[in-house]
Amino acid sequence: MPQRLQRSRKKGARLPEGTVVVMRPGQYGNPYKIGDPNPLDPNHKITRDDAIELFWDYLANMDRSVLHTLLKGLRGKDLSCSCELSAHCHADIWLLLANMEPEKADSLLRWVSANCVNE
Repeated sequence: MPQRLQRSRKKGARLPEGTVVVMRPGQYGNPYKIGDPNPLDPNHKITRDDAIELFWDYLANMDRSVLHTLLKGLRGKDLSCSCELSAHCHADIWLLLANMEPEKADSLLRWVSANCVNE
């Protein structure tokens, strides 16, 4: 079963073969950084929960053919980010969506878009 692993920058640290790093910069990184101004409310900084919610919206509004190509590259693989394993992380969203049937992922993202994003 694919899982999220915490990336370590310690000398000699290695990830298992086949693990995909989903950090910024890169095509799998969350474009919403904790501490940056919140695009929905510029008077407040992005919290971890905001970053997750904004990432859901980002994926929900992504071109579906691009999204399916990205998900196909993650399917069945462990994912790595620097977030603590006990914290919410966008890698958890990638894991969920990548390991669903594409039609179910589309359905979930439509629901998210309609119900979960504050504008």
